[in-house]
Amino acid sequence: YHLDNHQRRETYDPSPGKRKDSFLALFGCSYTMGEGVRDEETLPSELARLFPKTRVYNYGFHGFGPANAVWRLEHLPLRREIPESNGTGIYVYIDDQFRRVTATMSYVAGWGRAFPYYEADERGELHDAGSFEKAHPLRTRLYDMLSSLALLRLFQLDLPLSRPPTGAKLVALHLKAIRDRFLREYPGQRFFVLFFPRSEFSWGVREHLVRLGVEIIDYAGLEVPWTRGQPHPPAETYRVVAERLAQDLTPRSARLARSAELNM
Repeated sequence: YHLDNHQRRETYDPSPGKRKDSFLALFGCSYTMGEGVRDEETLPSELARLFPKTRVYNYGFHGFGPANAVWRLEHLPLRREIPESNGTGIYVYIDDQFRRVTATMSYVAGWGRAFPYYEADERGELHDAGSFEKAHPLRTRLYDMLSSLALLRLFQLDLPLSRPPTGAKLVALHLKAIRDRFLREYPGQRFFVLFFPRSEFSWGVREHLVRLGVEIIDYAGLEVPWTRGQPHPPAETYRVVAERLAQDLTPRSARLARSAELNM
C-alpha cells in the first residue's frame, strides 16, 4: 500500500497533471481502503477511472468505523487537504461497523479500545467520550478477561449476545454526524451513505437514516463476485460497485457525454 502526505491511500489518477473540476471523498474502513488489492484496484481508484475530471480521495482505513470519520471531520478539516471546492462525500457502510459503534466485546478487546467513542443523549446529539476505555474502564477490563476464555472463543460468542435495540439508531446518528460535518465544510454539496453489497443486517440503520433525512445508496442486495471464505472483496467487486455507482451518481445526459469521452 502507498499513502500520501495526509495518510490517505493513494488513488489511481487516469490523467495526472490535468486540472480537476470536482472531488469525490470516500470514508470508511478496509473496504474503502481496499485491503487485499493493489492501489489501482480499490473502489476509489475504480471511480477515478470512471470520473477522469474528478479527484477521488480515499479516507478509508483498517478497522475504522463511523466514529473515526466523525472525529476526523471534527478535528482535521478537509479543506486543508482537498484543494477542490465542489464535490461529493460518500461513507461506505458494512455490517461489521455496527459492532464498532456499539462497542462489542470483540471490538473493544480486539483493536477498538483507544479509537474515538461517542455517546448519544436523549435529543440524539453525539458527545465525544474520548475512547471506550476512558469512558468505561471497568467494562473494558471485564471484556479483556472474558475474551480470553477458551469457551467463548470456541463458540465465537460476543457481548452483548444480541444487538441492542438502540444500536441501529446510534449507528444512524453517527452517519448523520459525518454528513453534517462534511456539509458544514462544503455547503450546497451532496453526501451519501453507501450500503456495500452483502450488508444483510442494515435495514434498521437505513430506516433511521431515512427519518433523519440522510441520502442513501443501497447496494446491500447487489450481486457481486466474491471469493468464498475471504473477509474482503476482490478487485472485481470494487469494479462492479464503481460502475453501478457511476451510473447512479451521473444524470443520463452527462452519462452519455462521459461514455463518449472515455471511448475516445
